[in-house]
Amino acid sequence: MAKLNISNVIKSEEEILEFAVDCEPFQAAEFTVTQIHVEGEIVNNAGRIEIGATLYATATAPCSRCMEDAKLPLTVDIQEKLTNNIDNPDAMCYNNGRVDVNEIAREVLSLELPMVVHCDKCAERVN
Repeated sequence: MAKLNISNVIKSEEEILEFAVDCEPFQAAEFTVTQIHVEGEIVNNAGRIEIGATLYATATAPCSRCMEDAKLPLTVDIQEKLTNNIDNPDAMCYNNGRVDVNEIAREVLSLELPMVVHCDKCAERVN
């Protein structure tokens, strides 16, 4: 489970919570995203709760040319504000002093997946 208790960070300015978690695999369109690992820190920066982390994952999808499975290693840096206000579109939410890293990983990775995927063989032909 990738829910982190950030109660101490919320209560205390300059508090830092370092973490490293593995997240649950998920499906997004034709992609299967696995081996999701997130490591970073959550800080209280003068009353603003922020997450800074690096996310590592592997996405698998059919090649757009030959339909063979293509694996894509993904590395994404995350710099986001966290809030308990679900109506704030500029920040990711936490609830009851807990932040769901699985949810953050799904949202961030879904935006990083490419529109066109080529396996290694087909990528060589394209280039």
